[in-house]
Amino acid sequence: MPDPLEAVWEPVLQPILERDPAVQAVTLLRHLQMTDPDAFPDDRIRRTLERRVRDWRALHGPERDVIFR
Repeated sequence: MPDPLEAVWEPVLQPILERDPAVQAVTLLRHLQMTDPDAFPDDRIRRTLERRVRDWRALHGPERDVIFR
């Protein structure tokens, strides 16, 4: 199955995440739906987008505090 986000991940979504790493995947999906409603007419790619955002944050997002007990 082809990646439904391949055409928009680097040029559209990644710059938004770099400017605001706390932006939610749902907000990014709504942005895609507003800018290109024919390509993203519904929420079928929501889980895929949530996984992509989670993976991006793990590699490129802000550092998290580590607490040892």
